[in-house]
Amino acid sequence: MNGVERLIETTNTPPKPSENGRAVEGFAVQLMGDAPSRWMFFPALEPAFIFGRAGRMGHWVGGWDVRKAVHVMDWDNDLDRDVSTLYVDPSTSYRDHSREQEVMQAFVDGVSPASSHWIQP
Repeated sequence: MNGVERLIETTNTPPKPSENGRAVEGFAVQLMGDAPSRWMFFPALEPAFIFGRAGRMGHWVGGWDVRKAVHVMDWDNDLDRDVSTLYVDPSTSYRDHSREQEVMQAFVDGVSPASSHWIQP
């Protein structure tokens, strides 16, 4: 699952992390096909959409989706270490081809050669 140890599909709000934990709202991209399903998390829709759209062009990828998600990194007492959990809302989908050009342009507008991060324009 690419750095995510637990994947929980739920329409409920994820539990708040402990005071030392961290929760980030954003979007999860699922790539599906001949290889096992993969999930990647992004804090913004635009890079998530671009990743999913480009990933779908891969040889072994037969489908993709973008869903609202929360990534939580928090301490697990049983494991005695931090655990990465991705909460994905299965009732959401942002794979909207009618807005594809608009989302792609917003992504391009937020790309800078001075940074490896996407910056909201």
